[in-house]
Amino acid sequence: MKLKDLGSIDYLGMQLTLRTFVGVVRENSTRSSVHRESSHTEYGQLSSIRMVSEQHQEVWLHDDNGEEVRLGVGGLSIPMRDGHRVQAFFAARGAEQGTLVAVKNVNTGQLYETFNDYQKLPRVGFFKLPLLQTLGPGPLFSLCVVSAIIGGFVGFLAGLPFTVGLAGAGGVIAFALYRQHSKAAMKAIEVRNELSSAIRAGSGASRS
Repeated sequence: MKLKDLGSIDYLGMQLTLRTFVGVVRENSTRSSVHRESSHTEYGQLSSIRMVSEQHQEVWLHDDNGEEVRLGVGGLSIPMRDGHRVQAFFAARGAEQGTLVAVKNVNTGQLYETFNDYQKLPRVGFFKLPLLQTLGPGPLFSLCVVSAIIGGFVGFLAGLPFTVGLAGAGGVIAFALYRQHSKAAMKAIEVRNELSSAIRAGSGASRS
């Protein structure tokens, strides 16, 4: 399968190539799935349960040369019919096909960005993403508590009251997490905006 390169972006220190494939819809199917999600308190007790419905779509595209590509879209359903001309965008590292990040229905002119929990970009360094997103609220809270207790003991061994060391360590950890989260979140927004701009610029080329 031949994909057309549209350029590259800097994804948190990793170079990603934006590639595209334009073809006609030959097969298009959607399905829904329902699963249960539960949340727990910091003590491990069940706090809530909810039922979540998810959309999944599978599309087969064929181009003028007989090449074909399968699109697996999760989390949303993109309106299209057999015979519609569709442009798919992939963010790739190296020579791989990459992650589906957007789909444009050329017939309707609608563009849908698809990078979400189902179409994830390549992994980057642990601290380059917000720790709240990487670890989750529960594990992050536990990590902070353990770190603060260790800081309290270190302060106690250094001759400070345990509560003073605990409070000091807690303040330092909270400030460090705030700084890390803010910086990583802002960088993630910049990357998303850059990727969105590149996708929209590339989608305009499909009209010609």
